[in-house]
Amino acid sequence: MDYDRFRHDEMPGNRSEAVMHESAAHERGSYDKRVGGYTPNPAERETRGEPRELFSMKNSYNDLSVGADKQGSMMLTGSAVRRHNSPSLENEEKQVEGSRRKKHPNNAGELYTNPANPDKSAVAYRVDRKVPEKKILKKLRESAKRHDLGTFNETMPFIDVKENEDTLQELRRERVSEVEKQALEKTIRDKKGMERKFLEKLRFARKKLLSTDLDELRAMLFSVDGEPLMQKVTPVPEEDDGEDEADDENEQ
Repeated sequence: MDYDRFRHDEMPGNRSEAVMHESAAHERGSYDKRVGGYTPNPAERETRGEPRELFSMKNSYNDLSVGADKQGSMMLTGSAVRRHNSPSLENEEKQVEGSRRKKHPNNAGELYTNPANPDKSAVAYRVDRKVPEKKILKKLRESAKRHDLGTFNETMPFIDVKENEDTLQELRRERVSEVEKQALEKTIRDKKGMERKFLEKLRFARKKLLSTDLDELRAMLFSVDGEPLMQKVTPVPEEDDGEDEADDENEQ
């Protein structure tokens, strides 16, 4: 096993510029910001508009943005801002071009990358707002692994935490220094903390979208004078995650 890849100084979040910063539209009081990392094609722009950002998690290198379009669908995008020790980025890393996008199989939503080098491409994922957040994350994990979506691994470091946990079990069986194991344990804790924050924000956004009708949503997200969506809707009861997970298993 290549233990060098788990050296502490290479762990996500150990460089100050890699620390994730969060932003939410309801905290800004404005929904005029467009979702980054995706440019709709003309037909989409006509029927769906340009998705408005609900929240984002970003650092100096990557941007994870989540928003909604005029049809009430959610859009999640992962894109690169810059690379560590790299002078420049290719355009395909910065955003998915809707007019030439490539669609990848995903039975919970529509997953897009640019056609060339999908492993390095920005990624866009459109999904119905009714799909539970844990199922969304599960399907993203499956797609990232199946299609080798390196950008999602960068923008959502927690997406491969299960592999980290498996590696930790191997390290515990081998003669590896405590420093190596402790470094990986810290990475796992950090990733799980990021995952909890992501799911909390996604749950909050989903339920606010579900608790308003489509006409009101359009007026609030796409009208300059519309009041912030998050301040006007009524919360809906929390769903039973256990049933969601059971449904997921039945789909396999």
